Amino acid sequence: MKMKMLLIPTLVLSLAACSTVDSDGEKDEVDKKDVEEIVLKDPNSNQKGDFLVSAKTKGSTVIANLTYIGTEDAKKISHGSNIFRINVKQKDGNFEYMGVIGRSYVETFLEKEVSHTFELDLVKDLNAPKGTYEVEIHTEFSDDKGSVEIPVSIVVEIN
Repeated sequence: MKMKMLLIPTLVLSLAACSTVDSDGEKDEVDKKDVEEIVLKDPNSNQKGDFLVSAKTKGSTVIANLTYIGTEDAKKISHGSNIFRINVKQKDGNFEYMGVIGRSYVETFLEKEVSHTFELDLVKDLNAPKGTYEVEIHTEFSDDKGSVEIPVSIVVEIN
């Protein structure tokens, strides 16, 4: 617990001028307050080592972000054809979708403090009916330190 308490202020200070890449591929600046909210208040985020995974919703779309927050300018990771594996389970019905990582082995360079983003629209992409959904996002890859798996989950309401 003490390690987390020391890491959070350090992380917030080091990310004061970070940026993200939105779904249009353009960099958006993120101010210190935004980073602080992700790290301290967002129950839909999880950090492991130098990597932060967060999830949010926009209507029926789930947006997953993987961000390298370490000290190097960029970090090379190796992963299946998809960095994110998404599982969807309807809480008030029978709909279920189990995602896959893919067999292809790919290397990706994550720039420091720039989010790698994946979006999945439950209605358009999966034809999910109205209801409440638990969406589990599993981020699996390896770097020069070993294997990394970071899960997060989020609830989505489709009306």
